Amino acid sequence: MNSITLAALIDYRMTRAVGAAAPGTEPPASADTTTYVVRVPDDLYEWLRATAFSAHVSMNSVVIAALRRYRAAPHADNAAPPSPGHPARP
Repeated sequence: MNSITLAALIDYRMTRAVGAAAPGTEPPASADTTTYVVRVPDDLYEWLRATAFSAHVSMNSVVIAALRRYRAAPHADNAAPPSPGHPARP
């Protein structure tokens, strides 16, 4: 299992243990969210589905947690230009 996804699942389980809001229960789509389609190979889809099922969370929450963990990781290849209206990260 990918270390980013593993860390996100551990964070989720710890959050559930202390009774905080569960990241697997996404709020309804609003102005702050965007819907998109991701095409993945069958084997990656099955891995994602099984991982989410075993963690009792949605596949969407696993993907979001992994993306957030990846974005926060200190490496050069995750730098993206700031979006309009959003300041650059230090």
